[in-house]
Amino acid sequence: MQVQTCVPDHMARCATATRVHFPIGDYNCQGDATQEMERATTLGYRLFRCRPCRRTFNERTGTPFNHLQVPTDIALLVVLWRLRYKRSLRDLAEMFLTRGFTFTHETVRDWEERFAPC
Repeated sequence: MQVQTCVPDHMARCATATRVHFPIGDYNCQGDATQEMERATTLGYRLFRCRPCRRTFNERTGTPFNHLQVPTDIALLVVLWRLRYKRSLRDLAEMFLTRGFTFTHETVRDWEERFAPC
């Protein structure tokens, strides 16, 4: 039985792999032989390998969250707090510094520009 999860449309073009339980594929070569690797990224996201082209990719490949240095939920929480509670850029960076996440107020501004609705 296939388990449906939220994946970008361009990643769902390929057929499901033998070890992966949701539609995911290499959106570069559109190969259909995708295999989940045993290791994960430093942030804990699963890694996959396309056997035809031998490329590796993770769950965030091809999304706006791909090159973030913090977990996706942290970046979205920062943007949510910025929009909902009108916190300053520097306040948000300082609030998350106490929680162990290091980023600058400029990073908060970039995230707001990238992830906030117009």
